[in-house]
Amino acid sequence: EDAIDAVQCALDMLAGLDKLNPGWVAGGRPALHVGIGINRGEVIVGNMGSPRRKEFTVIGDSVNLASRLEGVTKEYGLSLVIGESVEQLVKDDFVLQSVDLIRVKGKKRPVQVFTVIAPVSQPPEPALREALRLFETGLTAYREGRFADARGLFEKSAAASAHNKLAGIYVQRSEVLIAEPPVGEWDGVFVMHTK
Repeated sequence: EDAIDAVQCALDMLAGLDKLNPGWVAGGRPALHVGIGINRGEVIVGNMGSPRRKEFTVIGDSVNLASRLEGVTKEYGLSLVIGESVEQLVKDDFVLQSVDLIRVKGKKRPVQVFTVIAPVSQPPEPALREALRLFETGLTAYREGRFADARGLFEKSAAASAHNKLAGIYVQRSEVLIAEPPVGEWDGVFVMHTK
């Protein structure tokens, strides 16, 4: 329940921002954009610090990964990214799209990350569903090192729906990898060098 509530809260926050931004822009203010990263795991929570200065906070690997996932939103132009620990708990309640298999700064093990398209009770339009299907098939080809096949599928995915932002990123990546194939064993992992 906590993972489902967290994802729904993030979607509600983004919907609220979509309602507020037009009024702000009309009033001469810039639009506000946010990136949300959600992860799940064990943390240490409580008052931390010294007797002179304490703050209530959370620390731990899971918190650090959530922070890194927030940074992933900037890299991919997304508003919401969830880690694989959350995906396992919400995949029956939300339509998800794979984002990437990434290795974040300070970690050796890659993490599968996803974005949330919509609750399953509000399925996306047929064009976006087809774009997502083509994208996931393209991602399989990409991770298998079949970059020409992947590029074609990502191009079809991008053409099927303008709402599929990730397909364009993968078209470019595939073209680079076709021109300069990876040396050694290809693992499909994207290394994040920034937070």
